[in-house]
Amino acid sequence: VDRHATTGPASAAAAEADLLARLRAGDDEAYEQRVREVGPRLLAVARRITRTEADAEDAVQDAFVSAFGAIADFDGRSTL
Repeated sequence: VDRHATTGPASAAAAEADLLARLRAGDDEAYEQRVREVGPRLLAVARRITRTEADAEDAVQDAFVSAFGAIADFDGRSTL
């Protein structure tokens, strides 16, 4: 049993706060974690909007670059 594992909304909020702090600190592993977590969903949406796979991939990459570039301004009033 992992005594450090928690569940529920409070632990999810704490995990997101930790991830946000790591992103703001420039932690490469945090960036990779976020891309792995939400990248597939973003790519699925982009595929429905764009005409080609390459366009979908470019759109997702641009979205991540934009979001990560503005991470310092994220105020936390919504989820990442």
